[in-house]
Amino acid sequence: MAVEICRSRKNIVDMANWDYTDPRFLECRLEYFSEDFDGTFARISEHLKLLDLGEAEILGIAAAHDLSRLPAQELKNTVHVTNKSHRRTFDDLFEERHFRLIRQLFPEDLLSRVGYTEQA
Repeated sequence: MAVEICRSRKNIVDMANWDYTDPRFLECRLEYFSEDFDGTFARISEHLKLLDLGEAEILGIAAAHDLSRLPAQELKNTVHVTNKSHRRTFDDLFEERHFRLIRQLFPEDLLSRVGYTEQA
């Protein structure tokens, strides 16, 4: 876990410093897909000018990869991060030494800078 925290530091800090107002880029967070998969994928397709290829066909292809559309038994057996029945928190995964490392490596205001707030 400590190696992954260190390895991902540059990418995460880059995310915190990103200009989210630049119109050349479309921000799509993982939770956007879980809240509205089709709408999120349609926005991506529109942004990339892919809808001319056929919106129904593109959304149909994307839908085949939407985990929320998996049969219940198949979803129950998956350990994918989006499987809410296996939801874990940082407290479940991190030891105190991991939290210390995060406090050392990352800006204190990191979560708010990337558009999140700390969970109570």
